[in-house]
Amino acid sequence: MFLDAKEFGNVSHPQEDYQNWAEMGYGTRLSRKLEIDITSHCDLKCHNCDRSCRQAPTENYMTVQQISAFVRDSLSYTKTKPWDLIKLTGGEPSCHPELRKVIEPFLRYKQAYPTLKMWYNTHGCGQRAQESMGLARSCPWINHVNSSSKTGPIVPTHDSYNKAPVDYGLPGAVCPRPWDCGMSLTYYGIYPCGPGAAIARVFGLDIAIQSMSALTHEAILEQLEVLCPLCGHSPTDIKEYNIGAKEVVSSSWEKAYNDYREKPPKMRRIYDRLPQFKGVWSSKKRQAAIDMLAAIDEVFSLHGVGWMLIYGTLLGCIRHGGQIPWDDDMDITINKNAAGGFADALDDLHERGYSWAEEDSPQNGHYLKMFPKTGEQERYYRKPFVDIFSYVETEDKIDFCSNGQTPPPLKPFSKTDILPLVRRDFWGLSLPTPNKSSVFLDRHYPGWDKQCVNFKRNRYSLSNLSMSIDELRPFHEFKI
Repeated sequence: MFLDAKEFGNVSHPQEDYQNWAEMGYGTRLSRKLEIDITSHCDLKCHNCDRSCRQAPTENYMTVQQISAFVRDSLSYTKTKPWDLIKLTGGEPSCHPELRKVIEPFLRYKQAYPTLKMWYNTHGCGQRAQESMGLARSCPWINHVNSSSKTGPIVPTHDSYNKAPVDYGLPGAVCPRPWDCGMSLTYYGIYPCGPGAAIARVFGLDIAIQSMSALTHEAILEQLEVLCPLCGHSPTDIKEYNIGAKEVVSSSWEKAYNDYREKPPKMRRIYDRLPQFKGVWSSKKRQAAIDMLAAIDEVFSLHGVGWMLIYGTLLGCIRHGGQIPWDDDMDITINKNAAGGFADALDDLHERGYSWAEEDSPQNGHYLKMFPKTGEQERYYRKPFVDIFSYVETEDKIDFCSNGQTPPPLKPFSKTDILPLVRRDFWGLSLPTPNKSSVFLDRHYPGWDKQCVNFKRNRYSLSNLSMSIDELRPFHEFKI
C-alpha cells in the first residue's frame, strides 16, 4: 500500500509542496534519478545526518567492482529503466579511497546514454573535499560539481530524521525524496532513497533490491512500506524542521543505534560475485588466446583446412562476443573432408610458437589440444589452449563425429544449418561459425539464451552451478 502524504500525512507545512511532487511522478512510477552513496563514511559527522554518519559511523564503501557491475547492469536497461540523473554522493564521497576509479566506469554509461546528467556532491569542507572537486571537474562526463559549502557539523536546515512516526502511532506517509532527490544505491543494494538506505543499514533490514532486473515500481513501494514508518522525513504532524544541532531520537531509533554500536548488522551486498562464475581470463591470457586464434585462422586458411568455432566457444561467441568468461578452454572443429593440409598447418603453427598434444577420452573422443609453447604450465600442456575436434561433411549432413560417449554424440545436422560458414565477431577477431549457430546451440545447450551453467570438471551434473543470464549480467558481458 502506498501511503500518500495527501491522505496519511501533513502537506500543509510551507516546506511541503504536494503539487510539485505530483509533477515529479510521486508514487506513480519509478524515479529516473539516482543517488549513489559510494561510501557511508563522512569526516564531518553532522547532527541529524540522514545517512547516520554521526549516529552510526562506518567506513564501508562501494568497491570499484560493484560500481562497474552496476554500470554494466544498467546498460542493459537504457530503454526501459534509464537514468536521467546520477549523483555520486555519500557519506562524503571524497573519503572513498579509490574515487577516480569509481568515477571512470560512468563514462561508458554516458557514451551509451548521452542524455544522462551526472553530478558529484560533496560537503566541500577541507582540502580533501576541495581536491575531489577538481578531480570531478576533470571528468567531462560529470556535468555538475555541487558543494553544500558546509563548515562544520551543525546544519540549520536539518530536520528530525531520527523521529520515527511509528513511535507516535502514526503511519509513515511517503515523502517526495525518491522522485525529487532520487533513489539510492549503496554497497547493500538499491533503495527508494538515501535516508531509507541508511534506515536499512542501521536497523539491519535486508530488503535491498539486488539487480536492475529486480528493480520495479512495485518493489520500491514495498520497501517504502517498511522504511517510511521509521523515517523522520515522513511529512507527519510530529516532524520537526530546521532543528540544527538539536538531537531528537525516538525510541525505535535509540534501540537501533544501541544495537548497531554493539554489533552492526550483516546483510547481503549487491553484486557479490559467485566463485563458480568468476572470470578466468586475465588481459594477458586473453591476448595470448586472441593471438593463437588469429594464427590458427591464418594458417588453416593458407593450407586449406576448413574449420569453425564449436561447443562452448561458439556459445561464448554468440552470447558474450568472445569466450565464456568462466570457461578456460576454447573449442574448434576441423573438416575431415578438407583436412589434407592439416599436418602441414600443424608444422607451420609449430614454427610460430605453438605445440600440441593428442587426447583420447570417453568424454570427448579423439582430439588435439593446442597451446603456446610459452604459456602457463598445466600438467602436460600449457594455457591458454584450444581443443581441436573434427566433423564429417556428407551430401546433406554435417556429423560432429568426435564426440565421445558421455554425453551421447550429437545426431548429424542438416547441412544448411551449418553451411555456409558465417564469420562473427570474437574478441575483435572475425572467426568462422555455423550458418545457423542458434540451431546447434539449441540442441547442444538447451536454454543457453536464458540460463548459464558452469561444468564441474569430469562431471555433467549442473544443478548447483546454474544461474540466469539476468543474475550474471552485472558481472559479465552479454550480447543477448
